[in-house]
Amino acid sequence: MRVNSPALWTAMLLAAVVVGCSVLESKEPAPMYRGTMSSGCAPHDAPSTELRLEADNGEGWVSFNLWPAEGVIPPSAVRFDANRPIAQGAYCTGPDICESAEWGEIVIVSGSSNSDVHGQWTLGLGDGRVHRGAFEAEWLAIQAFCG
Repeated sequence: MRVNSPALWTAMLLAAVVVGCSVLESKEPAPMYRGTMSSGCAPHDAPSTELRLEADNGEGWVSFNLWPAEGVIPPSAVRFDANRPIAQGAYCTGPDICESAEWGEIVIVSGSSNSDVHGQWTLGLGDGRVHRGAFEAEWLAIQAFCG
């Protein structure tokens, strides 16, 4: 039996592209970033958690301001976008060259309020570019006063 359907060929091509992209992405290690995590204030003056990171290779900086209702207590994950405005993120290539993220995800896999935290982050920019990295951050035990 021979099937020559354009829909079938399209589905097979799409599956091959997805598998190819997944394999490529999984082989490429996430670049390492280091920085600090501390108490901060959300844009609406609620308490938040700030994460500021610099690439080990010196080619970029990222910053996050996270304010989910349940707070940020490791282990945790925070996902944000226009429909879930519980955080902000920015990717910078220079001191005054930053782009706000359209969406993002921060996964904190270890740490406590008095030790370093480790995890991964992903940011999607408005032009479709996606940046990601692994991180280690020192937890700074300072308390911001908001409001």
